[in-house]
Amino acid sequence: MADFHGCLDLVDRLKELDGDDVVPACGTHLLCHGRQTDEAVVLLHGFTNAPVQCRELAEAFFDQGANVLVPRIPFHGLVDPFAEEMSRLTPDVLTDFTDKVVDASLCLGKRLRVIGLSLGGLLAAYAGKNRDEVAEVGLIAPFFQPKAVPVWIDAPFDEAMKALPDHYNWWNPKLHQVEVAGTFAYPKFSLKAVAAQIHLRRHLELTPSPRTTKLGRVLLLLNDADIAVRADVARRVVAEQLVPIAEKADEEVIEASYGFTHDVWEPNGDNREKMDAVRDRLWPVLGLTAPAHGSLSGPTPGGGYFPDLGPWAGTPAPDDWPTFDAHCAS
Repeated sequence: MADFHGCLDLVDRLKELDGDDVVPACGTHLLCHGRQTDEAVVLLHGFTNAPVQCRELAEAFFDQGANVLVPRIPFHGLVDPFAEEMSRLTPDVLTDFTDKVVDASLCLGKRLRVIGLSLGGLLAAYAGKNRDEVAEVGLIAPFFQPKAVPVWIDAPFDEAMKALPDHYNWWNPKLHQVEVAGTFAYPKFSLKAVAAQIHLRRHLELTPSPRTTKLGRVLLLLNDADIAVRADVARRVVAEQLVPIAEKADEEVIEASYGFTHDVWEPNGDNREKMDAVRDRLWPVLGLTAPAHGSLSGPTPGGGYFPDLGPWAGTPAPDDWPTFDAHCAS
């Protein structure tokens, strides 16, 4: 097993995957106290999004004493938001990436916690089921099954996506780029990449856990206002695949009355005007103290891939996005 500095070397290898085709704010980042801490936290971003989505939570966990790794999932965060690299996303790519992330995190803390949103939640579930070193997982609106897709179609959809050319759909066919204005989320998604995630979830359900120790805790957080993912499938997967191997399992549900959208921890997305309420509701569930209202406003509106669109049109795109590594001392 690598020691602390060996893990830093593995983190550097992850960073080396961020070439000139990756937006700097969207690359792999590490917030590090320069030594092994009691807890290490891995934050995994959502599908078609990027590590910068996790900035607020990363800094909050760091301020609470943890070393925090925020890795870039392959083919995300590219300079060109219309690049079609996402067609290359496969279950093997996702599992290989997740194993490399766990390997790089092992000695960052005495206890390893993996938290993911959407696609990140799926990868956190994989890590929790398959890696003894993971002590706790947090699955935030995990992408186990799209909301509008019945489970019976999974197998034929998977086979069709292996055989047919890929197709990219707008997240919002009416708003196009405006849907993601102010963020570093792609405005389109790959059907092959969706199929890869469903395939990985099915693989997770069909494969026995190789763990030799109990998972300390699994947290499932669902959002009743979420129109992107199916809560029933998430509950089933967690109940059947993670609860039996966990010492403790918790479920939290954010009531629909809050009106939060799927990317619930994204400070510059659709929840921007509700972020104080998001932090009040979400942060304590993750073991964090919610900040005072108005103390965190997120990056300057107008940033992201499309700074001149949406409700913040005309606001200059910021050139001083926070860099996680400003905190690092390796």
